[in-house]
Amino acid sequence: MMLDYLHVPPEVIGFILGVDRRLGRYRTALNLTGDLATAVVVSRHADATQRSRHDISPDSNPQPTDFRATTDVSTEPYAASSNR
Repeated sequence: MMLDYLHVPPEVIGFILGVDRRLGRYRTALNLTGDLATAVVVSRHADATQRSRHDISPDSNPQPTDFRATTDVSTEPYAASSNR
């Protein structure tokens, strides 16, 4: 075994495994933070690119269209069939 060749006592193996588990958690947290930061940067860049393609200023707030105001449908039920 390699540790016998390097004259490492077996007690150190448990210590190394315990430390490695904790360091693995830190590596995972750092990797996740980097992935999230990259996603935010890409999202902001894509949003800015989309705005410049469509000539939309960042301050504009487009209002949704109210299609109910343009329809010619009665809101009262059975209003058209009241000839009885």
